[in-house]
Amino acid sequence: MVTLRVILDRMLDDRPSGGRRYARNLAEQVIARAPVGCEVEAILPKATPDEFERVTSELPGLTEITQLSKRPDALGRAWRRGFATGRAGGGFIHAMSLLAPVRDISLAYGIDQTVVSVHDTTALRRPELRSPAAVTFETAMLRRVHRYASAVVAPTNAVADELSEHFDFGDRLRVIGGAADRRIVLPPTEDEGDRIAERLGLPDDYVLTFASAAPRKGLAPLLRAFARPKLADATLVVVGPTSAGTDDEALTTEALIAASGVDPRRVLVLGVISDTAVAVALQRASALVVPSLEAGFGLPVVEAFQFGTPVITSDAPALREVGMDAAHVIERGSAANAAASLDGGDVETALADYSERLESGVADVLGNTDLARRLRVAGRDRHDVYHWSASADQVWELHADL
Repeated sequence: MVTLRVILDRMLDDRPSGGRRYARNLAEQVIARAPVGCEVEAILPKATPDEFERVTSELPGLTEITQLSKRPDALGRAWRRGFATGRAGGGFIHAMSLLAPVRDISLAYGIDQTVVSVHDTTALRRPELRSPAAVTFETAMLRRVHRYASAVVAPTNAVADELSEHFDFGDRLRVIGGAADRRIVLPPTEDEGDRIAERLGLPDDYVLTFASAAPRKGLAPLLRAFARPKLADATLVVVGPTSAGTDDEALTTEALIAASGVDPRRVLVLGVISDTAVAVALQRASALVVPSLEAGFGLPVVEAFQFGTPVITSDAPALREVGMDAAHVIERGSAANAAASLDGGDVETALADYSERLESGVADVLGNTDLARRLRVAGRDRHDVYHWSASADQVWELHADL
């Protein structure tokens, strides 16, 4: 029996982050599509009873779960220094994030292999958009991954290219994409959907975003866009965590709304909602906006495609790759530059210019029926390109190749 051991640290996050959805959906299909004679085990950082129960209930096909003695943050501090990497055990390991026990296995003679997933390169290219702790961890781990990992998985060719600008992984670098979350589905009846929409307080017409307050997500310039004249009558609905996951009180959705100049009555903040409610919000939106300054894949883009919702994205390379001609693309312009190369005034000007382009781009889609219709049709076609089952097959093929 061949055992693939997947590290599921992202599933301990109770927020519906892209990393968590990626880990859950891919692990589910890796289990379902295991070749004959293969099984899947999990490696978890130290978990609370509720967290452990959530993982076992969401992934019942796991044959075993190895739980380590440290929480994710403590484990990350140890592993980025090369400490305690052997405590996870050996074998065939597939890490769903950068949290991986990478070490020298050159003498293992094929018995051990460690594959690491790198979801974006923000810490390398735009460190000012991440917290100092995240930058420290990710850059240190990437150096270890470059030295010791058996292979590296990127979600898009864009991320693979960006990684290659900093590290030469050679043929160890593979691209395995994501897909729409399998749990984001509409309720059985339209009446039930109406009740969910009423409970959420969804207006008849609105633009939807999943952008959080984290700087790289681009919520600040998007809110500024809605304060501008062309969108004076539009409503923005914000779904997802309302903070950037740090102690910085300025990085909350409420603080960004207050600083943007937009009328707060035109911004509906829903916070974290159920998967079914997400489906209802997506399906009824006039458009989805993904204004990210940096991105690795953009799961909401594919999730909007499945409902035929027009998609507007920034020109971040990964978003352009995923959306192709099915998304209305807005140039970030100088907002795409590293802040280190801009002084304070230039940064403010860059964000203001980006907000103006977002304003025009959203207004174009809302005001042009033909454009919106084209995006709806193209989005449904584009959605069919992405399947978690295909991604899982690629995972198994990668480990077989190694």
